[in-house]
Amino acid sequence: MKLKVISAWISLLVIGLLSSCVTNIDPALPYAKLPTVTLAANVSLIASPSHPSSYLDAAKLPAGTIVEVVGSDTNAGWLLVKHQNALGWIPSFFVRDGIANLKSAAVMKILPSCTSFLGALDETTTAWASTTKGSLIIQGSIYVPQINNSLTDEAILSLSTEPSGLVARSDYVHFPLTSASSLILFTSIIDDIGDGDKLQFELTQAKPDTFLFQVAFFKNECDERVELSAHPFATDIPVGRVKSTIEQGKPNEKVIEGTATLTNPTYLTKTPISLSTATRVVIRATSGSVGTLATPTAPRNLRNQSNCNIVSLKGSFQIEQAKRNYPAVFGWPNSQYAFAMDIGSCSGNYL
Repeated sequence: MKLKVISAWISLLVIGLLSSCVTNIDPALPYAKLPTVTLAANVSLIASPSHPSSYLDAAKLPAGTIVEVVGSDTNAGWLLVKHQNALGWIPSFFVRDGIANLKSAAVMKILPSCTSFLGALDETTTAWASTTKGSLIIQGSIYVPQINNSLTDEAILSLSTEPSGLVARSDYVHFPLTSASSLILFTSIIDDIGDGDKLQFELTQAKPDTFLFQVAFFKNECDERVELSAHPFATDIPVGRVKSTIEQGKPNEKVIEGTATLTNPTYLTKTPISLSTATRVVIRATSGSVGTLATPTAPRNLRNQSNCNIVSLKGSFQIEQAKRNYPAVFGWPNSQYAFAMDIGSCSGNYL
């Protein structure tokens, strides 16, 4: 196999939570009880403020209904509220009273308008069939009314796709609302989904009928890469663990970007292509230093080398691509691979 590196450079990894991120969690939590507001008009709960017609299955709430407030957007123009067995967004101008001194457990950025609402589920026992192909963004919540009688610390939320689709990245927060209740907000990005493919959730280490589960599906039509958290998960999200802070990136997380051409890939079953400049190899080192380049030397399997910048590392790497449906050099995009090797940029031919 020959791998010719045409160009490469190192930059800091962009850090942030997945779209519709939690920007702040009230340090005063847990509350003695959740704040409430009274509706001034008939209101339907929706899945995202970016999509006013993303109605959830919950019935329209009549004027005069009292709802509990869980969160808000950054401008407090929208409120994330809970009523009975449903959680959803409402415009704050539909609130009659209780808004003046309103506290919000969490403040969130909303999804960009370049996404489109596809559908929602309110149970883990039913699979959702995709009505589109390409990239999806999934946003969901798990409300736990009785912490001591529901999820264990080892609870795992798993997401599978069939027959195609790749769970690229996931992340979550889990924080107490009151002394008895807690809320989990999670989100995932699915790549290479096909029309009609099935998506299935499973929540382990949780007692049935002791939590409220909701999830909404959005088509990702954004031109820009969705920013990812510093320590994302993939198919298995450890939602049972309390996680109320957003990790910021560590200094040894870097991105190598460049253009590469793969030839003679005898071990790949799919036809290889040239990778675009959008290709990213994300390095998460468990030993070694990404920030300091070692003395320029060539790996043993590199011949005719010149201008080498080599970093000796042990850890894992992950290939990411902004453009979808492209096979990657070492496998499919966003798959993780362990390594113990020298890595860097050189001009020359690999054996």
